[in-house]
Amino acid sequence: MDLNEVALVAEMQGAMKARDALRVNVLRGLIAAIKNAKVEQRVGTLRAEQITQIVRREVKMRDEVIELARRGGRRDVVEQNEAERAILERLLPALLTADEIEAAVRRLRAEGAASIGEIMRKLQTEFPGRIDGKQASETARRVLGSGGGAAGA
Repeated sequence: MDLNEVALVAEMQGAMKARDALRVNVLRGLIAAIKNAKVEQRVGTLRAEQITQIVRREVKMRDEVIELARRGGRRDVVEQNEAERAILERLLPALLTADEIEAAVRRLRAEGAASIGEIMRKLQTEFPGRIDGKQASETARRVLGSGGGAAGA
């Protein structure tokens, strides 16, 4: 699915016709978060990677609620948030694998990127919304620390 506001509204309308209340509520909340971001940024539309960031933030919020609910023994809340998280996950582009991130980091290092910040900026530009920042940062740190040759790229 091309991640844009129009497609999300269409998806929500389909969920309404299917009487899928959970999907309607999740999409309605996501669309509201997108509208709030547009107001905050004073723009008319958001790029796909900006919407992807919002979806990832919503997924992360569900993860936090799931963790707290597990600790509190609230199985009903865990199940609800896991179902919502699954709906959001389907909207996201696939993340790069660890091997793909490492290959990209090694390639960027071979092309002259000398710092973690520089590598991270280039990764974000080249793969918008498709990298796990923590994993990419750890990989960049490891590659730069080991001399970062182009082997395996």
